Amino acid sequence: KSDMLNVRLTKIKLQEKIRSDIDDKQKKLDQLATEQITYEKSFKEIHGLLPEAEKYSKEADLIENDLSKYENAEKLMMQITDIRKNIADSSSSLNELSKKYESDCKILTDKKEIIKRTESASADAEKYNAEYNRLSEMFSAVKSLENSIKGYTSSAVQLKKSRDDYIVIADEYQKEIEKYNNMERRFFDEQAGILAQKLIPGEKCPVCGSTSHPSPAKTNDCAPTEEELKKQKEKAELARTRMEKKSSECEKISGTTLALEKQILKDGKKLLGYNEDTPLNLMSAVQSGLINIESQKDNAKKSLDDANKKIRLRESLNEEIAKLEISTEDMQAKIHEIVNSISVLKTKDDSLTEQYNCILKSLDYSSKEEAVKKAEDLRKKSEAIVK
Repeated sequence: KSDMLNVRLTKIKLQEKIRSDIDDKQKKLDQLATEQITYEKSFKEIHGLLPEAEKYSKEADLIENDLSKYENAEKLMMQITDIRKNIADSSSSLNELSKKYESDCKILTDKKEIIKRTESASADAEKYNAEYNRLSEMFSAVKSLENSIKGYTSSAVQLKKSRDDYIVIADEYQKEIEKYNNMERRFFDEQAGILAQKLIPGEKCPVCGSTSHPSPAKTNDCAPTEEELKKQKEKAELARTRMEKKSSECEKISGTTLALEKQILKDGKKLLGYNEDTPLNLMSAVQSGLINIESQKDNAKKSLDDANKKIRLRESLNEEIAKLEISTEDMQAKIHEIVNSISVLKTKDDSLTEQYNCILKSLDYSSKEEAVKKAEDLRKKSEAIVK
């Protein structure tokens, strides 16, 4: 019985709890019904704002749909900017290259003009070289003539000395021969006196054959002996030999001197136009001639050096001209290439600019950021209305 009582009590408590729950739920249902009525009333109030929200939403959709156009416009502008930068860079390069081309063309023209002015350099060098060689040979010839004159002068001095020596030696010979002749006469006079002592009147003289002897020779106590006469004769002969040797020497030197004189006068006339009969003033003419020829040689050498310098300049210029011609041709080709490239870039720039302007005309806002902000504002308004 106790258990049954407990079960019954439990069921009563459960029924009471169920009734309590039902009452709570009924209250909630009543509250929800009240809220529904309120919501329906509010919906009716805001229903008139929904078209405006839809309008804002559609406007935002349209703006967002056009955002790709802004991106395309930005891409086009980037391309246009790059193209215009390339055009500017190419134009700058073209300007610098054109200036370089004009400068090199002027340099090339100037170098060719210098080449024209030095056309006669080779002929001038040949002419001045021949003139220099001729003057060098002439200088050597005149220098040789100067040495010949010195030789002639030395020979003339030697001839004078030899002649002076000859006069002294000839005087010595004359004295010795006169002394010998005197001694010989006295010697023979002495011999005649001795012979005269042996003459007999009426008998023939062994010398002349006369039988009459009116004036017989007398002896001389101062007469030389035969030995003394012989020695004097030897001295006279020796003096004569010396005189003849000196005479031969004078003749030889005189011949040499005359030959030198004849030759130097001939050379002086040929080389210097010297027309005097004696070489008295020839050395002065030679020295003046050497100075004059040396001066002409210096001038010819200077002219030859100038001509050779021009030849070297021509050779150097020809090499430079060849390089410049290749360089200017390359620059001209490069200029044409850049001009064509700029033309292509400008055509492309015009096309892209036209596309860009067309896109801009179809857009309502100046930038994507402005369009995004406007779309966000519209979206917020729409959402605010919807909420």
